[in-house]
Amino acid sequence: MVTCKLLNLFLTVGSQCAFLRTPHTYLGRLIGSICALAGVLTIALPVPVIVSNFAMFYSHTQARSKMPKKKRAVLNLEQNYWKKGVE
Repeated sequence: MVTCKLLNLFLTVGSQCAFLRTPHTYLGRLIGSICALAGVLTIALPVPVIVSNFAMFYSHTQARSKMPKKKRAVLNLEQNYWKKGVE
């Protein structure tokens, strides 16, 4: 009997029968409300931080792409070897 109730619970999650499983007591409703708010805040609080960091990274990347490219001198391997003073 318990197995059938658990199976029914797992199969009806998200369907039209879900409204039958709402809390009826004030304590149950309070706990459900707190859980719902905690879930929303868990997602809502870190999102602005992630968005602002992405916007900063994106603006830096766009600014870097508009800057002129630096030309680097290419040294020969022997010239580089003697400049370091290694014998």
